[in-house]
Amino acid sequence: MAMMVSVAAFGQEVRNPDFRKGFSAEVEVGYIQKGIYADVSSGYNVLPGLYVGAGVGLKYYDFNPDKNHFFVPTFAHIRYSILNRSVSPLIELKAGILGDFTDRGTGHFFRPAVGVKYKNAGIKVGYDWVNVNYDVAGLGKNSVTVGAFYKF
Repeated sequence: MAMMVSVAAFGQEVRNPDFRKGFSAEVEVGYIQKGIYADVSSGYNVLPGLYVGAGVGLKYYDFNPDKNHFFVPTFAHIRYSILNRSVSPLIELKAGILGDFTDRGTGHFFRPAVGVKYKNAGIKVGYDWVNVNYDVAGLGKNSVTVGAFYKF
């Protein structure tokens, strides 16, 4: 008699890794208006499709030759993968603080995004809102982001 074994998460077959409860991590790189960014985050899949974590990154802006171009964001990361399928749409929010340590600039940012993932890799399109405590041309305005990510 043959016995069928099914991997289950929260009572259902897992097709999407976001539906497997446990530790998870992500690496993302992308384009932001007048710059580029790279982020890493780690966290936990607390419910089917829901990831909650924290991360750190590096943002490079080409906006003003008199100011530091590099910022270090530290953020909370929430993502919801909608379908328990190999291909799934997702929504997410990254929000936190920015540090520009050489020019003593600090601020905060919010980056909501939508995307699609295939198994552990995907693409996102978002909207980055940044505000820092010194006046720089082009920063502090909303800008579109496009990124690619891989989830471990």
